Amino acid sequence: MERLLNRPSGIWLWPIFLSMAAALVFTLPGSAVASDKVIKIGSCPDLSGPTSEVGKPFSSGVRGYFDYINSKGGINGRKIEYLETDGSYNIPQETAAFKRFVMDGIVAFIGWSGGGHLQIAQMASAKKIVVLGASISDVFANIQTSPYSFIHCASYDQVWRAMIDHAMNKNPGKKLKAVIIYPDNGYGHQNADTCRKYLKEKGLELVGEEIVGFKDIDATAQMLKIQRLNADIALCPQVEPSIAVIMRDAKKVGIDTKKLQFYVNLQGMGPVGIKLGGKNVEDLIGGSPFSAWEEKDLPGIKMIHQANPDKKALLPWYVHGWAAALVISEGLRRLGDKEVTGENLKKSLESIKDFDTGGVTSPISFSPENHIGGRGVKLYRPNLQAGYFEAMTDFIYPK
Repeated sequence: MERLLNRPSGIWLWPIFLSMAAALVFTLPGSAVASDKVIKIGSCPDLSGPTSEVGKPFSSGVRGYFDYINSKGGINGRKIEYLETDGSYNIPQETAAFKRFVMDGIVAFIGWSGGGHLQIAQMASAKKIVVLGASISDVFANIQTSPYSFIHCASYDQVWRAMIDHAMNKNPGKKLKAVIIYPDNGYGHQNADTCRKYLKEKGLELVGEEIVGFKDIDATAQMLKIQRLNADIALCPQVEPSIAVIMRDAKKVGIDTKKLQFYVNLQGMGPVGIKLGGKNVEDLIGGSPFSAWEEKDLPGIKMIHQANPDKKALLPWYVHGWAAALVISEGLRRLGDKEVTGENLKKSLESIKDFDTGGVTSPISFSPENHIGGRGVKLYRPNLQAGYFEAMTDFIYPK
């Protein structure tokens, strides 16, 4: 080897040997095992890409909970070592981060984008590493294809069911007409598929679909088309800037947003959308599996306040990240003296029944047949004066 590497023609081979060795390590079978002193958990939130306005607070929430737990002595005498890299809402970057953290010895991983999560969940199952994520569609809890993947709250599917049920309850006996306004990406298509499915189950008519991207600054053409459809509800899997654009241009073309009820899920709920949209978003209704920072009488939210004494407000996505870390930690806590492996963590999570998060989420239950932890959803309205979304319901449980 030394003779080969000392020759000029052999110098270029060294990076190849290293990459081959790294690939071999990643493909070796076996379950992830934590060290005796720390438990490593990896993550790849979007810190600089098109969803970074929610990726950053999500990251802060995950880190905030682990820091809080570590300040109390860790879990069963071990500290959490949180490994994070910027996934930039980019699937190759996210999967590369997962592979790198596997080599670092993680037992759990928190994914970001829907497309990235789908790929990582399958790799994680092969490596016996537990995966949770910011994307919380039912598809990510498929026991057959992704047996190590869990959802730490109610899923996107439950959120859309709750909002469609809300619209039906407001209009008893009326066959509502719906439109879906979504971005042309994995997140948008997954949520649109869910909306189509549930509209069909409820016998409601889907009269139109329009594409509006996260970074689009004008949706006038799309809103003109929707204006002609005489729809009753608009289901919008969007982010804060794009929902503000949609509702601004809806009003610009003459749509009455009190008659056409706009709904958005968690990604579109926050102070940025209120600031950008102003009175244009006053009739918007949001759905979330989480309670909000402002609900400080809830024990779980009170704990977030205690962990952040210098903060005047934290975004819904901070609570989302905190909840993911909370549920992983509960699975780790229940291991007790057992070896901390991905396989044991999976079994531990599957033993959780009616875990009380202090109202951060609805009670969490898993089983070997069910990896969707929560079922409850809250509905919210913008409080324009205060600059945040405030709860208009307690947790509701759509079927």
